[in-house]
Amino acid sequence: MTASNMPVLETPSIRIARSTDISGIMKIETKAFDQAIWFTQERVLQFVDDPTGVFLVAESSNILVGSIYGALDSSSKLGYIWTLAVLPEYQGKRLGQCLMEAMMYEFRIRGASQVRLHVEHDNSRARKLYKRLGFQEICLELDFVGKIHGRHAYLMDLCFTTAECSQ
Repeated sequence: MTASNMPVLETPSIRIARSTDISGIMKIETKAFDQAIWFTQERVLQFVDDPTGVFLVAESSNILVGSIYGALDSSSKLGYIWTLAVLPEYQGKRLGQCLMEAMMYEFRIRGASQVRLHVEHDNSRARKLYKRLGFQEICLELDFVGKIHGRHAYLMDLCFTTAECSQ
């Protein structure tokens, strides 16, 4: 992509996803990941309607350019981020960071004390972002089952305060 046809990113707005966003979310997931097999339209609709979950999208110039989904177990106060995806042509513009910060805010106001996620072991860009946001690598899980089936993934953890978390 040359400088003349690079997408111009307006300041994105981040909002709660709606059922009308499903095709845009599917486009983001499919373009952002090699293996988006588990992420079907039916599953996205379930996520959007999940009362324990938070599904946020980033929109720029009326185009969905990023999404993040997480769910909160209110009894354990543990939030889990299932997916963070940004269209490749919008990556490197801190959109992933904005989505992560918005999700962490949503978890905090819902009472979370801790957030977890998995990230592919070879996704150094994402691992760097998560570390910058305060996440710590807990362990490497081999043959992780989920979105990255058959791949290795780091379990990463963020405690909002040390007193709230126990290992």
